[in-house]
Amino acid sequence: MTASWCCHGTDTMAYTAAALSYLVQGSRKPIVLTGSQQPMANPFTDAKLNLYQAVLYACDETSRDVCLVFDGHVIAGTRARKQRTMSFNAFASVNYPDLAVIRNDRIVRPGGMAAPGPTEMRSYETLDERVVVMKLTPSLSPPPSTSFTTPVTRSSSRPSASGGFPSPCENPYSGGLIRDVPWS
Repeated sequence: MTASWCCHGTDTMAYTAAALSYLVQGSRKPIVLTGSQQPMANPFTDAKLNLYQAVLYACDETSRDVCLVFDGHVIAGTRARKQRTMSFNAFASVNYPDLAVIRNDRIVRPGGMAAPGPTEMRSYETLDERVVVMKLTPSLSPPPSTSFTTPVTRSSSRPSASGGFPSPCENPYSGGLIRDVPWS
């Protein structure tokens, strides 16, 4: 069994996991990212446990694809999001259950959820540079899309916790650059 794991800074680890998930699809071998909220030398670090659990998961013969292992949770690479900046449980899985949890040196996959079976691996060398993530905040000025120099093909909008945002057709921030984007 061959596996890959990467120690990564936590601020951008979810983005890296998502990008790797799109670049390497259907991998029969696990590609595991992990990091820590406290440096390895700190006496109260989470780095040692996170690294141990990442290697444990990477060495499991049923593990595959890109994932993030953090604080005992195994999260699909496309579903990881950093929710907290100070807590050890910094990451959560968005709209999808954890692939597994790691407790007492055991990998537990939830409720009969088996690791996905082998599929044909596909890999890509580049990402579309016209994909953007827009983090929206009410009363943001100037509108964020006015700084785009070329039209975008896909957009992922994340409203702030203090409110939502209008539908794409009513979006005053689009500046015409993302109006024709399919929002499905």
